[in-house]
Amino acid sequence: MNQKEKLIAILIFKYIQGICTVRDIRKLNNWLEENIDNKDFFRDAVNFTQLKNDLELLNSFDAEKSWAKRQKKKKKSLYKFAIAASAFLIGFSVLFMDFDSWLDDRVSKQHARQEHNETTISKDKFPAKVGAQLILTNGEKIQLDKPLQVKLSGEILNSDQKIITTVNQSTKNEKIKWLEIQVPAAQYYSIVLPDSSKVWLNSNSTLKFPSRFNQQIRMINLSGEAYFQIKHHPKHPFIVKTADAEIKVLGTSFNVYNYNNNLIASLEEGKIEIRSKLDLKELKPNQKVELIADKLMISDSDLQKELAWKNKKFIFHNDKLVDILFQIENWYGIRTNYQSIQKNDETFTGTIDRDVNLSKILGILNNTSKYNFQIIDNQIISTLKH
Repeated sequence: MNQKEKLIAILIFKYIQGICTVRDIRKLNNWLEENIDNKDFFRDAVNFTQLKNDLELLNSFDAEKSWAKRQKKKKKSLYKFAIAASAFLIGFSVLFMDFDSWLDDRVSKQHARQEHNETTISKDKFPAKVGAQLILTNGEKIQLDKPLQVKLSGEILNSDQKIITTVNQSTKNEKIKWLEIQVPAAQYYSIVLPDSSKVWLNSNSTLKFPSRFNQQIRMINLSGEAYFQIKHHPKHPFIVKTADAEIKVLGTSFNVYNYNNNLIASLEEGKIEIRSKLDLKELKPNQKVELIADKLMISDSDLQKELAWKNKKFIFHNDKLVDILFQIENWYGIRTNYQSIQKNDETFTGTIDRDVNLSKILGILNNTSKYNFQIIDNQIISTLKH
C-alpha cells in the first residue's frame, strides 16, 4: 500500500467520524474528482445501511484457503473495506461537504453510463422465488405461485385453500392418472401429496406423481433435488424413482440430489433402502449414499449443508468453485461458464443467505477467488485475474 492510498484511507476514516479539517476535506475532494471509481468506493464507505449489510454478509463467509492466494491489488481493496468497516463500528457524522449535490451528480453520470452499456450489461439477478408449473394428464399446464395440496378427493388446492383444479379419480380398471410438477431455474416449490406426505423441490427439478396412490405402493419419479417428509404407512412403502436407482421408504425424512447424472440420498430420520442396477444399501439417520460407477457408497452426512437449500441458505464446506457456480446457476436462473474453471483447485467455506441478490455473492467471490465475475447478457462471465 503506497503513501497516497494510506493517506486516503485515513481521510475516509476521519470523514466518517466527523473529525476532518477543512484541509482534509479539500484533499479528499481532490481524490474524489480523480475518477468515478473513487466516488463509488467513497459512497459505499459512508452508506451506513449498505455497509452494515455488506459487513454482516462478508463476515458470514470464510474462504480461508482462497485469501492466502489473493494478489496484492485485492489486499488493497480489502484494506479499504476494513477501514470502512471499522469506521462503521465507531459511528459517523457527515460534516463540511455538500454530499447531496455530489451524489446527484454521480447518479446522473451513472445513468448516462447505464444507457450506453444497457445492450450488453445485464441487471442484477434476484434470488429464487416460489413458483412451478403443473401439467395435467391431458397436457393442460397451470402456472403456480403458491404451494399445492393434492386431496384424496382429487381436488388440488393452493395454500389459500383455493381449488386450482380437480382430477377425476381413476376406477380400478383405469390407468392411474399421473401429474407433473416442473420447477424451473430461479424458482422453488412445495407440495402435499395425496397421502399427506410433503415434498420440497429445489430449482430445476421435476416431480411426477399419481393423483391417488394404489393399495400396494406409493411411487413417484424425481429428477433434480427434493426433500421428503413421508407419511408413515408400514404396509404401503413409498418409492422414489430416479434415472439410476430406487429409494424405498416406510416413513422418514430425507433428501435426494439428482442433478447431472449424480445421485446422493441423505437420511435425516427413519430408514430408507436404495437399490441401483448392481447394488443394494440401507441407510441409517445421518448417513448418505452416493452412486459411483453403479456402486452405492455410504458415508456420514452433513445434513446442515445438504439441507441448506431447503432452509434458504448456501452452505459451503471446502466446496470447489465449479460446484458453487452450479448452485448459483440453478438458484438465480442464469448461465455460467463454470466448465472453463473445472481445474481450479480453490475451495470455499462459509454460509450465505439465499435471499440476497446475485451481485452480493459475486462480490464475495471477486474478493476471495482467482477470478473476476460479472453479469453480461444474462450470463456470469469469469475471467482469470492477472
